[in-house]
Amino acid sequence: MKIRTILILVVLIAAVATATWGWWRLHEPGTLPIKAVKVSGQYHFVTPDRLQKTVLPFVSNGFFNVDVTSAQSALLQLPGVANSSVRRVWPDVVLIKLTELVAVAHWGKQSLTTATGKIFTPQIERAEKVLPTLWGNKRDVKAMLKLASELAPMLQKSGLSLAALKYDALGDWQATTASGFVIDMGYKNMQKRLGLFLQAYPKLVQVVPKNKKLAYVNLQYKHGFAVKYGNKR
Repeated sequence: MKIRTILILVVLIAAVATATWGWWRLHEPGTLPIKAVKVSGQYHFVTPDRLQKTVLPFVSNGFFNVDVTSAQSALLQLPGVANSSVRRVWPDVVLIKLTELVAVAHWGKQSLTTATGKIFTPQIERAEKVLPTLWGNKRDVKAMLKLASELAPMLQKSGLSLAALKYDALGDWQATTASGFVIDMGYKNMQKRLGLFLQAYPKLVQVVPKNKKLAYVNLQYKHGFAVKYGNKR
């Protein structure tokens, strides 16, 4: 019985030793190295090359040592990324998939903003549609988004579209249309003032002088508005 017990113990020890050796062998950096980092989908704000370089430090120690959590966290630090997924595909591939932020407007010359006011500056921008540009202080981004969302449909009903909205240091609001003219709305009752102007707009465009175009409209008058024309190019 003692011999049998000893043999069983020897076999168990050998099995554990073999399993342990196998585990360590599989987790050595040189075992099952990652040969490809693939990017699933096409993205608007980051290039595949940037994504691959971002995760490379976390996938260089072999298939079983891929640090998925750290790789995903690193991807989330890239501008424009809302969520990230990194997974291993047997035997030597790492697959990246992202969810990007949804931009509703440009913020200044280089940045973008989401509907909730999150401002980010992406590596690249592949725009699917033309977005208006907001000019102002970052602390006012939510107020600017709110007003832009109210003005845009008003303009659209008159065949116009909002190209830019500016909120200056004095508290005055200016909208620029895609056709190029500026609407100075002042600091209060912007929607009401714009609404009154748009009621008159169809007749206004009919009396624009020949070889001229609407360039500037000042709505800061109690009983009307002022119009400035520019030369057509």
